[in-house]
Amino acid sequence: MAWPLEHWQAYASSGRDGVVADPLLDVPLRPTVAELAALRADWSEGVVAVAIEAARARHRAVGKLRPEWVDRLIADEEGVMVASSSIAAQYKAERFAEIGDAETLDLCCGIGADAFELVRSGCAVTAIDNDPTRAWMAETNAQCEALVEDASSPAMLERVAESVIHLDPGRRVGSKRTHRYEDYQPGPETIARLVTASKGACVKLGPGVDFGQLPSPPGSYVELLSENGRLTQALLWSGSLATRTLVETGERVATMLPANERFSAKPGPLIDADRWYDSDGPERPILECVYEADPALERAGLLGPFAERHGLRPIHPAVGVLTGERVDDSRWLSRFAVLDAMPWRRKAVRARLREFGAGLVTVKTRAKLVDPDSLQKELRGSGNEALTVFVLRLGDKATAIIARREAALG
Repeated sequence: MAWPLEHWQAYASSGRDGVVADPLLDVPLRPTVAELAALRADWSEGVVAVAIEAARARHRAVGKLRPEWVDRLIADEEGVMVASSSIAAQYKAERFAEIGDAETLDLCCGIGADAFELVRSGCAVTAIDNDPTRAWMAETNAQCEALVEDASSPAMLERVAESVIHLDPGRRVGSKRTHRYEDYQPGPETIARLVTASKGACVKLGPGVDFGQLPSPPGSYVELLSENGRLTQALLWSGSLATRTLVETGERVATMLPANERFSAKPGPLIDADRWYDSDGPERPILECVYEADPALERAGLLGPFAERHGLRPIHPAVGVLTGERVDDSRWLSRFAVLDAMPWRRKAVRARLREFGAGLVTVKTRAKLVDPDSLQKELRGSGNEALTVFVLRLGDKATAIIARREAALG
């Protein structure tokens, strides 16, 4: 945290009624020298610096956090970047609210995005962080009790035994985000102790975390969240918070927000290798449509079970693009009507696109086989058709699938 707590507190009470003064609330994101001088005539340099940081944080929070919360948010920009979105926080809070009167501890609470939704759902919440400024921000923003304490302290391990917990371990090494579970703060041993000791736990994790390293007490499971098509969180649910859902042992869950669509199954391959050529000969046919699935399905290892349940199949066992007949009733899928499939050669594909009257062309690929941004400019035509080209490596060869995106399903 770049600025001390006393600067933030002075900023928060800078107005006559103990709230943020209007000039500080309306400070520009990049004030001019004259604007800075005018502000510093009435407030200290530290308070003005905090006001600018808070303005930038609120600007970053637009679209991520509730508008009514953004208007009065007191936070720094980094705090907003690592906070749960209001959509995800509300989704989790609804599960906590089902528990009833158990104390809820929001450990490593940050600026209070999760605590705010927990309070809003009716939970009795205590926000806890080892950073005094973060704890104060959570208390101010979420209007709940907050404590400055290390989540790994002996006292906290005793307290969680009577509580349900939301735990958001720090996922930064210096200034960079980390995907390595061993770099989380608190570390894996403490996370495991907290999960095991609590009545119920929800641990917020990066979606790229190695699931095999996570604690797995009886009844626990992992859930992947996507928000508007973007993968955002992995959640480890355990104890009383896990038993509220009908998830069988060994299953994972993919959840799509804000639609609240859930799919659960045991993780499995896209298709068993010994089944790949059973009926299709040396070439796997690309059928009437190709489909991209929501990323939560693929990251959860559930794309194979999902495809089998819907009569779809991958176009290659190593590529997460599905093909099949028309599926009209699944929000998990984006459907593309196949116009042609051909070997990937720029000149030939460009000519074929002209025949289809292509104008705007969107390029999709896997494993960085091509550069989509530059290739989209190269393939763009003078026609009126908005088309999509999938450039994928299918075995030893690169293939181009020319398709037309269709209306959203579901």
